Amino acid sequence: MKDELDKVYTKKEKGNKVEKGISFPVTINVNEICNNYAPSLDCVETIKNGDIVKISLGCHIDGHISIVGHTIYIGAENESIEGVKGEVLKNAHILSQLFLKSLKVGINASDITKNIQKACEELKCNVISNCVTYQIKKYILEGSKYIFLKDNIENKIDDFQIEADDIYIIDVMVTSGDGKIKESDHKTTIYKREVQKNYQLKTNLGRSFINELNKKFPVLPFHVKHLEDQRAALIGIPEALRHNLIKPYSVYTEKKKEVVAEFKYTVMVKEDGVKQFTGLKFAQLNNCKTDNSIQDETLKNILSLPLSGKKKKNKAKNNEEANQEN
Repeated sequence: MKDELDKVYTKKEKGNKVEKGISFPVTINVNEICNNYAPSLDCVETIKNGDIVKISLGCHIDGHISIVGHTIYIGAENESIEGVKGEVLKNAHILSQLFLKSLKVGINASDITKNIQKACEELKCNVISNCVTYQIKKYILEGSKYIFLKDNIENKIDDFQIEADDIYIIDVMVTSGDGKIKESDHKTTIYKREVQKNYQLKTNLGRSFINELNKKFPVLPFHVKHLEDQRAALIGIPEALRHNLIKPYSVYTEKKKEVVAEFKYTVMVKEDGVKQFTGLKFAQLNNCKTDNSIQDETLKNILSLPLSGKKKKNKAKNNEEANQEN
């Protein structure tokens, strides 16, 4: 990813090179594993036919962050995906599109959550209860505005209206289980420096670890394999965690043998709709065989909308169209 970034935006701005890098390391989450699984180089696990694989990654250019997440079924090119796996995959894609097309200027965040919950009832599926869509800003991965997929006591937040030029990382995760995930036993390999926290660590290796973070990964998440001094990391990580100098991105999982699918997009809200920066076409959609579908007319209308409308050419054109509608 870094090699590809080096090929773009090579011109200097005001005499300085444009900063580019990873905004979130590559994670590969298989079947019931939900997020943040970024194994070390000595990992011997293999992906098998029939697995549901979620891949997520992110980069930034001059602090402007983009993240993408996609799910695929491992099998033959035109293989029919039936049963629970087909249901979860297709439902995750439908809900992600519903979220995308519900996001517009002036709508309340709670209304988006209600749309998702209504669709879950019709599709007879569950979302991961604490899956969150965050607003992002320059160099800020988790902003002050966020939208839950599910409204419950644990997720109660102050409602707000979506505004023009807000940028969000839409994250939709559907599960065959109950949606209540837990921290797994998998080793945590992704961390982020907590920039508002400062403490002079006692050990030389601990201080060396923090110095490397401050230089190479001052604000965005990193994988421990990208640290030059692994001995300092071995000592520094637990010491830094004790003093809240770094945030761990623990690996979370559903119950064994459950299936989780995820689609993640980076988008900007505009007056005429949504501008989508990241996201892949779900090529296996028609291979997924399901029994349930959206019947609610309001939700069907939202799903039928384009992501953005055409801008009006001028005020006279606006008035003419308004008169025709009246």
